[in-house]
Amino acid sequence: MNLTFPQVKAYISYSNSSSIIKANENGTSAGIFASSANYYGIAIDAAGGKIYSSTNNLGVYKANLDGSASQFFTGSGYGYGIALDVANNYMYVCGANFCIRSHLDGTSPSGLGALGLQLNIPDAIALDLTNGNMYFANSGNSTIVRSDLNGNNIVSYNMSAHVTAPEGLALDVANNKMYITGVSTHNIIITDLAGNFISDLGNLGGL
Repeated sequence: MNLTFPQVKAYISYSNSSSIIKANENGTSAGIFASSANYYGIAIDAAGGKIYSSTNNLGVYKANLDGSASQFFTGSGYGYGIALDVANNYMYVCGANFCIRSHLDGTSPSGLGALGLQLNIPDAIALDLTNGNMYFANSGNSTIVRSDLNGNNIVSYNMSAHVTAPEGLALDVANNKMYITGVSTHNIIITDLAGNFISDLGNLGGL
């Protein structure tokens, strides 16, 4: 899921129904925005007016925020986390055990060091552009992996004591916090950016 401002819209990728849903922030006026692919990760370039989504069957989806001018590019077999570094014209997108970086138009894709050896179904990516790092939520082995933006200086944090199969990840860099969702434990935990546990926000039902 991702939000855009000042439009205050929510975009939700829904792999089970092969669609992207667009709604107001409060959930009203929800409607299918795109179809025909198994959409997984989702990222928004609000300033540029673009939406990106990783798919496991048609490559990376890109369109205007109203769904027009849609296209698929950069190959296939991704279907996991995606993140944007718009200022530097980069997109990061993952498959089951790899991550590539390309330009936002899909050109010049390249692998990232030995990072793939540490990735196990990386369902989410979050970028810390302040410190030059990126974080991956490995749902396959309940770890968070951190590397620099070139896929080097890799460290892994075992989260299994607090979450199982983490699928969501968000950073609050200014306050040195990381928020992680556990799909099997239905909870959200908070750690610092070095993976040290701070608190558990509790079981949130069917999260």
